[in-house]
Amino acid sequence: MLPWILLLFAFSVLALTGHLELPANAINVLDPARASIILIDDSTETQNVYHFLRDGSFNLPVSHKGTYRLFFQSLDFNFIRGNEFSLLVKNSTYYELHEFYSKNKDLVPAGLQFAIDQIHFKNFVDVDPSDSFLNSLPLVPLIRRYPIIGGLLGAGILLMVSPMIISQFDPEFNTKFIDAQKELRTKKSQ
Repeated sequence: MLPWILLLFAFSVLALTGHLELPANAINVLDPARASIILIDDSTETQNVYHFLRDGSFNLPVSHKGTYRLFFQSLDFNFIRGNEFSLLVKNSTYYELHEFYSKNKDLVPAGLQFAIDQIHFKNFVDVDPSDSFLNSLPLVPLIRRYPIIGGLLGAGILLMVSPMIISQFDPEFNTKFIDAQKELRTKKSQ
Protein backbone atom coordinates (compact mmCIF):
# COMPACT_ATOMS: atom_id res chain seq x y z
CA MET A 1 0.00 0.00 0.00
CA LEU A 2 2.82 2.42 0.88
CA PRO A 3 4.50 2.14 -2.56
CA TRP A 4 1.20 3.06 -4.24
CA ILE A 5 0.86 6.16 -2.06
CA LEU A 6 4.42 7.22 -2.85
CA LEU A 7 3.84 6.62 -6.55
CA LEU A 8 0.63 8.68 -6.44
CA PHE A 9 2.46 11.51 -4.67
CA ALA A 10 5.29 11.39 -7.22
CA PHE A 11 2.83 11.90 -10.10
CA SER A 12 1.10 14.80 -8.33
CA VAL A 13 4.32 16.84 -8.15
CA LEU A 14 5.20 18.80 -11.25
CA ALA A 15 8.89 19.10 -12.06
CA LEU A 16 10.10 22.01 -14.12
CA THR A 17 13.62 21.86 -15.49
CA GLY A 18 15.89 24.68 -16.49
CA HIS A 19 19.46 25.18 -17.61
CA LEU A 20 22.24 27.77 -17.37
CA GLU A 21 24.66 27.87 -20.27
CA LEU A 22 28.06 28.41 -18.69
CA PRO A 23 31.59 28.41 -20.06
CA ALA A 24 33.70 25.36 -19.22
CA ASN A 25 36.01 27.26 -16.84
CA ALA A 26 33.07 28.62 -14.79
CA ILE A 27 31.90 25.28 -13.40
CA ASN A 28 32.82 26.27 -9.81
CA VAL A 29 30.17 29.01 -9.76
CA LEU A 30 27.50 26.32 -9.38
CA ASP A 31 28.90 25.16 -6.04
CA PRO A 32 25.96 24.80 -3.60
CA ALA A 33 27.76 27.05 -1.12
CA ARG A 34 27.96 29.83 -3.74
CA ALA A 35 24.70 29.57 -5.73
CA SER A 36 21.12 28.54 -4.99
CA ILE A 37 17.59 28.89 -6.27
CA ILE A 38 14.76 29.92 -3.96
CA LEU A 39 11.19 29.10 -4.95
CA ILE A 40 8.40 30.81 -2.97
CA ASP A 41 4.79 29.73 -3.38
CA ASP A 42 2.64 32.89 -3.49
CA SER A 43 -0.45 31.17 -2.08
CA THR A 44 1.14 29.59 1.01
CA GLU A 45 4.36 31.71 1.26
CA THR A 46 6.39 28.52 1.70
CA GLN A 47 10.01 28.81 0.67
CA ASN A 48 12.12 25.99 -0.80
CA VAL A 49 15.82 26.12 -1.66
CA TYR A 50 17.22 24.18 -4.61
CA HIS A 51 20.70 23.89 -6.10
CA PHE A 52 22.22 23.58 -9.56
CA LEU A 53 23.56 20.35 -11.00
CA ARG A 54 27.16 20.27 -12.29
CA ASP A 55 26.13 20.73 -15.91
CA GLY A 56 24.16 23.92 -15.12
CA SER A 57 20.73 22.33 -15.12
CA PHE A 58 18.26 22.51 -12.24
CA ASN A 59 14.95 20.92 -11.30
CA LEU A 60 12.11 22.73 -9.57
CA PRO A 61 9.52 20.36 -8.11
CA VAL A 62 6.29 22.35 -7.96
CA SER A 63 3.50 20.90 -5.82
CA HIS A 64 0.52 22.52 -7.57
CA LYS A 65 -0.50 24.92 -10.32
CA GLY A 66 -0.28 28.58 -9.44
CA THR A 67 2.05 31.50 -9.10
CA TYR A 68 5.53 31.30 -7.62
CA ARG A 69 8.38 33.73 -7.06
CA LEU A 70 11.77 32.52 -8.25
CA PHE A 71 15.04 33.96 -6.89
CA PHE A 72 18.50 33.11 -8.16
CA GLN A 73 21.17 33.81 -5.55
CA SER A 74 24.85 33.65 -6.39
CA LEU A 75 28.09 35.14 -5.23
CA ASP A 76 29.63 34.84 -8.70
CA PHE A 77 26.98 35.79 -11.26
CA ASN A 78 23.64 37.47 -11.80
CA PHE A 79 21.24 37.79 -14.69
CA ILE A 80 21.07 40.88 -16.87
CA ARG A 81 17.27 40.91 -16.55
CA GLY A 82 17.45 40.64 -12.75
CA ASN A 83 17.60 37.74 -10.34
CA GLU A 84 13.92 37.63 -9.39
CA PHE A 85 11.19 36.21 -11.61
CA SER A 86 7.50 35.45 -11.39
CA LEU A 87 6.65 31.87 -12.41
CA LEU A 88 3.09 31.02 -13.46
CA VAL A 89 2.59 27.24 -13.63
CA LYS A 90 -0.48 26.16 -15.63
CA ASN A 91 0.27 22.42 -15.97
CA SER A 92 3.21 20.03 -16.09
CA THR A 93 4.30 21.14 -19.56
CA TYR A 94 3.19 24.79 -19.74
CA TYR A 95 4.49 27.63 -17.60
CA GLU A 96 5.26 31.31 -18.05
CA LEU A 97 8.26 33.12 -16.63
CA HIS A 98 7.95 36.89 -16.17
CA GLU A 99 10.40 39.52 -15.02
CA PHE A 100 9.44 40.42 -11.46
CA TYR A 101 10.51 44.06 -11.32
CA SER A 102 9.60 45.21 -14.82
CA LYS A 103 6.59 47.51 -15.12
CA ASN A 104 4.85 45.35 -17.71
CA LYS A 105 5.88 41.98 -16.19
CA ASP A 106 7.66 41.16 -19.44
CA LEU A 107 7.55 37.53 -20.52
CA VAL A 108 10.92 35.77 -20.65
CA PRO A 109 10.75 34.05 -24.05
CA ALA A 110 13.27 31.27 -23.37
CA GLY A 111 11.62 30.25 -20.11
CA LEU A 112 14.01 28.60 -17.68
CA GLN A 113 16.76 28.28 -20.32
CA PHE A 114 19.35 31.00 -19.74
CA ALA A 115 21.95 31.60 -22.46
CA ILE A 116 25.45 32.79 -21.68
CA ASP A 117 24.71 36.30 -23.00
CA GLN A 118 22.01 36.72 -20.29
CA ILE A 119 24.46 35.97 -17.46
CA HIS A 120 26.79 38.60 -16.02
CA PHE A 121 29.83 37.25 -14.17
CA LYS A 122 31.09 39.36 -11.28
CA ASN A 123 34.78 40.26 -11.07
CA PHE A 124 35.88 40.58 -7.48
CA VAL A 125 39.56 41.28 -8.10
CA ASP A 126 40.74 43.28 -11.07
CA VAL A 127 44.52 42.98 -11.04
CA ASP A 128 46.45 45.59 -12.98
CA PRO A 129 50.07 44.39 -13.10
CA SER A 130 51.39 47.84 -14.06
CA ASP A 131 50.63 49.41 -10.68
CA SER A 132 51.09 46.45 -8.35
CA PHE A 133 54.40 47.80 -6.99
CA LEU A 134 52.92 51.22 -6.23
CA ASN A 135 49.96 49.70 -4.44
CA SER A 136 52.32 47.76 -2.19
CA LEU A 137 53.81 50.99 -0.82
CA PRO A 138 52.29 52.33 2.41
CA LEU A 139 49.49 54.91 2.03
CA VAL A 140 49.53 54.87 -1.81
CA PRO A 141 46.13 53.13 -2.20
CA LEU A 142 44.66 55.50 0.38
CA ILE A 143 46.10 58.54 -1.41
CA ARG A 144 44.74 57.30 -4.75
CA ARG A 145 41.29 56.94 -3.24
CA TYR A 146 41.36 60.23 -1.30
CA PRO A 147 43.71 62.72 -3.04
CA ILE A 148 43.24 65.35 -0.32
CA ILE A 149 45.22 63.12 2.05
CA GLY A 150 48.11 63.16 -0.41
CA GLY A 151 48.01 66.97 -0.56
CA LEU A 152 48.00 67.26 3.24
CA LEU A 153 50.81 64.74 3.57
CA GLY A 154 52.88 66.57 0.94
CA ALA A 155 52.28 69.94 2.63
CA GLY A 156 53.36 68.50 6.00
CA ILE A 157 56.56 67.07 4.55
CA LEU A 158 57.31 70.36 2.78
CA LEU A 159 56.78 72.26 6.03
CA MET A 160 59.19 69.98 7.89
CA VAL A 161 61.86 70.01 5.17
CA SER A 162 61.70 73.73 4.27
CA PRO A 163 64.28 74.88 6.90
CA MET A 164 66.81 72.40 5.49
CA ILE A 165 66.15 73.53 1.92
CA ILE A 166 66.46 77.20 2.85
CA SER A 167 69.70 76.54 4.75
CA GLN A 168 71.19 75.05 1.57
CA PHE A 169 70.61 78.36 -0.26
CA ASP A 170 71.38 80.66 2.71
CA PRO A 171 73.98 79.14 5.06
CA GLU A 172 73.43 81.89 7.65
CA PHE A 173 69.66 81.20 7.80
CA ASN A 174 69.93 78.84 10.78
CA THR A 175 71.87 81.35 12.86
CA LYS A 176 69.43 84.14 11.93
CA PHE A 177 66.52 81.87 12.83
CA ILE A 178 68.04 80.90 16.22
CA ASP A 179 68.80 84.58 17.03
CA ALA A 180 65.22 85.57 16.15
CA GLN A 181 63.85 82.88 18.49
CA LYS A 182 66.14 84.10 21.33
CA GLU A 183 64.96 87.69 20.86
CA LEU A 184 61.35 86.56 20.94
CA ARG A 185 61.92 84.64 24.19
CA THR A 186 63.63 87.58 25.84
CA LYS A 187 60.77 89.92 24.90
CA LYS A 188 58.23 87.45 26.36
CA SER A 189 60.18 87.10 29.62
CA GLN A 190 60.33 90.89 30.16
